[in-house]
Amino acid sequence: MKLITSIIFTLLIQFSFAQDISLQNKESIVSAIKKTAKSTQSITADFVQTKKLSYLKEPIITSGKFYSQGENMRWQQSKPYTYVMLISEVGLKIKDEDKEKKYGEMAEKFIGQIRKILQSSINADFESNEDLKPSYFENKNYYKVVLEPQNRQLKKMYKSIELSFDKTSFRLKMLTFVVEEGSSEMRFMNEEFNNELKTTLFTNF
Repeated sequence: MKLITSIIFTLLIQFSFAQDISLQNKESIVSAIKKTAKSTQSITADFVQTKKLSYLKEPIITSGKFYSQGENMRWQQSKPYTYVMLISEVGLKIKDEDKEKKYGEMAEKFIGQIRKILQSSINADFESNEDLKPSYFENKNYYKVVLEPQNRQLKKMYKSIELSFDKTSFRLKMLTFVVEEGSSEMRFMNEEFNNELKTTLFTNF
């Protein structure tokens, strides 16, 4: 009986460590995350994106390079096919394989909202976007900020957006978009910080 009780107790402990719990020291943790983001002028990182959707037999895994500097971002997917997304002061540009995509006025407006979400995520500016309501959690490995869409249009696209920060460096390590059909998770690795990046990296394919 004691052995069974011990096994159950151990399993419960392991289970609890794997779960998200409410962040206790919210002010100090969020302040540390923002301080780290503020001290970061540029980011270069590899990324691996995993899409797990109910209508897919197997997850879709893609990978590439991510660059960020100020308000500018470049997502450069290289596997299994090339896809480049540029975000800069002049707007957003996307190239799928060898074809640049064009968008209408309504699409541009929505893309602008996504751009704002990405920028606030990188800059750790969680509470300035009225279209998103933040909640704060932690688990064994990460501090987590869960952004819940308040805008009707965004609600149709996402159930939530989850930002996972390393508990030692306070840097963003994982960005997850949760939808009705599943999730799209992006992990960052091999990061380099505060290198000078050319402006053309964010304007030219």
